[in-house]
Amino acid sequence: MVNRSSSTILILGVTASGKGRAGFELARELSGEIVSIDSMKVYRRMDIGTAKPSRRAREAIPYHMIDIVEPSESFSVALFLERANAAIEDIRRRGKPVIAVGGTALYIKALLYGLFEGPGSDEQIRAELRQRAAAEGLAACTPS
Repeated sequence: MVNRSSSTILILGVTASGKGRAGFELARELSGEIVSIDSMKVYRRMDIGTAKPSRRAREAIPYHMIDIVEPSESFSVALFLERANAAIEDIRRRGKPVIAVGGTALYIKALLYGLFEGPGSDEQIRAELRQRAAAEGLAACTPS
């Protein structure tokens, strides 16, 4: 979870609200680095519709949490949190301001408050559902 004793600037908003440009300008002015809080920008080659910063912008300002996994890889809020916190700590260690920019509510909430401790997975239930799906089809395993 983000260390609340050290400040992080958050620029949050809906799609196409100008938060990326605002973050870039602020990072440039403060010599800061940007941590993306966007669930789609983490994927490599998913450039259309994600409004990733241009190559030129990325050469001017360090960005984190962009193009870090393949679209075929599984990625979760827990992995996001682990990697984002590591990036934030690295930026702070180097004495740079952290500007977190994005609009993915679950990622924002996790970054600010952490993840709740939920129950773990039950491999026996998973095995039973896989077996049932193989025998009866996926429709038999979904709630009606």
